[in-house]
Amino acid sequence: MTVRLTVDMAAWRGHVTTTAQAYGPALVPVVKGNGYGFGRPLLHNLTADLIGPLEHVCVGTIHELDGVPSGTRPIVLIPSLVPPATSEAAVMTVGSTAHVDALRGWRGEVIVKVASSMRRFGAAVDEIPTLMRAVENQGLAIAACAIHLPLAG
Repeated sequence: MTVRLTVDMAAWRGHVTTTAQAYGPALVPVVKGNGYGFGRPLLHNLTADLIGPLEHVCVGTIHELDGVPSGTRPIVLIPSLVPPATSEAAVMTVGSTAHVDALRGWRGEVIVKVASSMRRFGAAVDEIPTLMRAVENQGLAIAACAIHLPLAG
């Protein structure tokens, strides 16, 4: 059996535009994996068309850094055991001292991920001081802290 999904592009574009206007410059789009079936290159182009130039865009892994528009700094959501080629390439996410250790020798910005009830990766509350010390000792700059909040209800 074949399943076919058809997207009403006018409605989708309208929804993205309305959402972008509601959040303004705080919006950071997520373009990862296969681009939710559209492909990442198409979504990067649509994002630029609908929202305009972006300071940041989130990608899933360092393997998804290719294709991010020039002038847009990607945020890598999933910790990597291999750093990107340059410190300017991306803002990395760390959720444990092992993630920090994997970035040894790399100098850049990180987002410290804190665990939530979603049970995604991230530091438990009692691990945060140790993780913050590891980030500082490694000479990394903290860009932000993040938590993956559960859905309402």
